[in-house]
Amino acid sequence: MRDYTMKLMTDGKGTPFEIILKDTHTIQHDPDRFRKWTDLCRECAAKVYG
Repeated sequence: MRDYTMKLMTDGKGTPFEIILKDTHTIQHDPDRFRKWTDLCRECAAKVYG
């Protein structure tokens, strides 16, 4: 997922875009997965946009 997110951000750099987590069923009764997803996106954004 990290590689996919990095590619999206790198390809979209310079253009406005948003990342939306739509499939909330994948948390499988583990709300901590939302935090992990947010952390992953923030990590990728920090690497791409500094």
